[in-house]
Amino acid sequence: MSNLDLQNTTFIISLRIDHLDRYHNAKSVLRFMNKHLNTNVYIYEVSDDGESRLDFLSDLNNLNIKIINQKYDGVFHRMHYLNVLLNQVNTPVVCNYDIDVVLLPETYLNAQTKILNKEWDILFPYEFGNAQNQIHRTYRRDLFEDHFNLQNIPSEHITTNHGSEFGHCVFINAEVYKKGGGENENFVSWGPEDKERAFRFRALGYNVGWMPKTNVWHFEHARGADSSNDNPYLQNNWSLFDRITKMTSAEMLQYYQSQQYIKQYDNFLYPE
Repeated sequence: MSNLDLQNTTFIISLRIDHLDRYHNAKSVLRFMNKHLNTNVYIYEVSDDGESRLDFLSDLNNLNIKIINQKYDGVFHRMHYLNVLLNQVNTPVVCNYDIDVVLLPETYLNAQTKILNKEWDILFPYEFGNAQNQIHRTYRRDLFEDHFNLQNIPSEHITTNHGSEFGHCVFINAEVYKKGGGENENFVSWGPEDKERAFRFRALGYNVGWMPKTNVWHFEHARGADSSNDNPYLQNNWSLFDRITKMTSAEMLQYYQSQQYIKQYDNFLYPE
């Protein structure tokens, strides 16, 4: 069976390998994508020495990979990294993609098609609610990588019915993503930038949706300050979220147009 054609989509991924789980996630997920898809993957990786930990990328011949490496400065500026990648995208569809999730192969294609057909401006490729299947940390990755088939993972290694609302991954019309302000770089590291993005684009009049009866699979992992409530910037992030969600659409647009970081990027919102 030939790989599915997702060449109209670019997956943008920011990551830091701060635990061995993260390495295994990146390897399993990117190799899964390489097995099933022909597509574009842009990666922004930070590490303590500025060197990549992804020593398997040269084997992924079905993925058009571009990677930026940067030395870690003590703070994971996730939204900035994603904006840098978004600014380089030249495909009509973008997928803001967490390195620890996978979808059924046909789900990727269905999501791309719905964006290309303008059914949705922004589409979360899973059902809103509890459609996350968590793959246990103890599940042997070599077994998964023998077949790269989500249906073959034994049920005892998966916990179902976890939350699936705003995170994991999201397919977006690239032009809309840029015009809507990209990622808000005032959110630092983790939370609740995914929820704010959905709220903002809806408030600005774009069509935001979810795919019914569709699951996302999440490889569980150790959690440090970049992906948990230990994030020292979390309280400030939530305060910012509360402030933005109280804005009218006009106030929100004015707020984004006033952000200095926007000026770094082509075709993002600019002050009038």
